[in-house]
Amino acid sequence: MRSSKVGYFLEYNCNLIQDLYLSANTARTMASSSGNFTMPRKDFERIQRHYDYILDRVFNPDDLITTLFCKGVLDLDQKTHILNIETGRPRVRKLLDILMTECGNCYQLFLEALREKRFGPIADTLGKI
Repeated sequence: MRSSKVGYFLEYNCNLIQDLYLSANTARTMASSSGNFTMPRKDFERIQRHYDYILDRVFNPDDLITTLFCKGVLDLDQKTHILNIETGRPRVRKLLDILMTECGNCYQLFLEALREKRFGPIADTLGKI
């Protein structure tokens, strides 16, 4: 009897977690497609102002992309889409475009990821007011 209660409990919680994940993903997609998931203006402008600077200094963004995925900044579709783009500047450009238009308030996590992946000078430049 006890094992059936445990089984029910586990199944219920797994279903609940799956429902929460799907709801969050749907909300993210809806917000993104409606344009309501852009980064705050001041953060957007900081990246925009340093766009070429970042493109010139990040040659292989794969570790950065993985870190942003692990931090929940990028979803699986975004990560896959970016990694399917030609490496180098085109890949970095796509990453920046997605961060600026689809990932909401992720600027601080982006700076953290830059520092973790040895792009500290870029993070320092972006962090200056």
